[in-house]
Amino acid sequence: MFSGCSVSGEVDVDKVPVEILEPRDGLTNALLFVDYEHHEVHSGSAYILSNQALLGSGATFEYVINTSGMQGKQVHLLVLARSTSEANLFIYENVTWTGGTTNGEANRNRNLNKTALVTIIQDATVLTTQTKILEEHFGNGRNIGGESRSVLEFILKENETYSIEFESEASNNDVSWLIEWYEHTPKEAIN
Repeated sequence: MFSGCSVSGEVDVDKVPVEILEPRDGLTNALLFVDYEHHEVHSGSAYILSNQALLGSGATFEYVINTSGMQGKQVHLLVLARSTSEANLFIYENVTWTGGTTNGEANRNRNLNKTALVTIIQDATVLTTQTKILEEHFGNGRNIGGESRSVLEFILKENETYSIEFESEASNNDVSWLIEWYEHTPKEAIN
């Protein structure tokens, strides 16, 4: 797309005209672009895990996320949840747990056979929680976070353990959720 383009040194963008000729839409001639999150889908570094459960009043469903073994990559995490009645979503950092089974995420680029570096464990027993980083009340069909990535996106620490807990406040509460993330290699060191 932009092969052969390079700029070095300082450039005053107000004095140097730049024209991007392609890619363009054939019908409207609008410039086409892909945002960074969408690029991660194309590169095979974006994953998704979804599930649903019928929970009773006070019942919980929990996942543990382990970011050890990320090889310098960062996990950009987004959680969306819906329920037919009132419920709560909690995310904790620095948790200890026992048991559980590794969950099968799906790579969002179905043409690639890449697997996630992060480990997500279902049905684990969380023994301790240290830092609550999110508490959100939702229900009656309302979304939390809507469709905006910036509202509830977290960049997780490497070599850390997190829990995502869904807690029902009503009986026969149909709760569904979507855990979406991409694994990104930072271009510059972060202080």
